[in-house]
Amino acid sequence: MKTAKRWTIEILLDEVDEGTTRAVARLDTSEDAHLHGRGTWQGADEDVSEIGNDLAVSRALFEIAEKLSIRASDSSRSAAISC
Repeated sequence: MKTAKRWTIEILLDEVDEGTTRAVARLDTSEDAHLHGRGTWQGADEDVSEIGNDLAVSRALFEIAEKLSIRASDSSRSAAISC
């Protein structure tokens, strides 16, 4: 029987100083692996602060995606070597 796996992401947003938004993302996998990503956005216009949140979060998630890709590539190479 197949089992579903649950991966969760926690994202924290804060304003470091006026016009600088920081996002920290943490991915928890069902294999007890934890990956972190960070992203920032700087802009002086308060009217686009929501865009700043979106951009900071997308950068943090992109960092996690890069780490996942590297981890998968390393695992693939290790499996090929042990064959």
